[in-house]
Amino acid sequence: MFAFMIESATSPEPAAVWDDHISRWTAPPVSAEPQDIDLLVARLAADGLWLLEATSGVRLPAPVRRPCGTG
Repeated sequence: MFAFMIESATSPEPAAVWDDHISRWTAPPVSAEPQDIDLLVARLAADGLWLLEATSGVRLPAPVRRPCGTG
């Protein structure tokens, strides 16, 4: 998956497939309204966590991964 993502950064055909795949879960922000910005920040945080785990082998412990306030 990671190799496909990297290849799609410079090739239009894989990029179209990747964009279609990602758009099923998240849409780009359409405004600067607080709720849209909150969703964008959450996506960036999730993407960063995925990239950390995919490229470094680091797996954060469950208490760190769990959202605040969910026990």
